[in-house]
Amino acid sequence: MFKTFSCCDEVYPSSYPPMPDCLSTRTDKYERIWMELKDRTVEWNKGEWDDCAYDRNFFIVRKNRGCIVFYNIDEIKRIIIE
Repeated sequence: MFKTFSCCDEVYPSSYPPMPDCLSTRTDKYERIWMELKDRTVEWNKGEWDDCAYDRNFFIVRKNRGCIVFYNIDEIKRIIIE
């Protein structure tokens, strides 16, 4: 499973696609995803999502192992997961 961007407490094994250096493997400790896109901002609060992923082309918000939405990585200016 893909996990969230955050401060460096655990890092993905090398078998995953290249990811940013700081990744947490525990999404249950996060409350909110906030993204600044080129034309708007988007916020996902706890309960609306339970996982997220990055696959080089898209940032994906997931719930119950299903994909809710795909954001084109070229459209994203900033992602904050807290």
